[in-house]
Amino acid sequence: MNDATGTGKIVRAKIKEEQILIVDDETDALEYMQRSLAYYGFNNVQVATIAEEALEILCEDDIALALIDLRMPGKGGLWLLRKIRELQTYTAAVVVSASREFQDVKEALNCDADSYLNKPIRKEELCRTTTTVLEKRHLTLSNQRFQKKLESAFWDQENTGGHIS
Repeated sequence: MNDATGTGKIVRAKIKEEQILIVDDETDALEYMQRSLAYYGFNNVQVATIAEEALEILCEDDIALALIDLRMPGKGGLWLLRKIRELQTYTAAVVVSASREFQDVKEALNCDADSYLNKPIRKEELCRTTTTVLEKRHLTLSNQRFQKKLESAFWDQENTGGHIS
């Protein structure tokens, strides 16, 4: 991202429009994260209080980022994280937990979480992590689109006897 050309500002503006899903069974934590994200301009936020409800939302909507509480009644955050990865969506995931156990962090990262935040979360930390993870997601998707274009151009060149159409 080159701020001199304004590309970084464009990317940051785009990520503010992305859909975010917060999944937490604690209403106070859910509302705090939602208010904190809104404070920093992330207003396209949905909430769920259980993993099954979150999975329904993820299947219906194009969610860019899921902030997932690790421990919830019923199916927990790791179950939801595994389901997100099984669906092969482009949803980034940040696991949120009050647990300070290294095993929990390790397990979340082994399930391909993009980041891990400890509760209580400072709103600045939540914004910084959200921004970083969404920027990484944006770059990954841009690179995948570019790679497909290159592969398509290469395929066209091979099939036209070396002439690019």
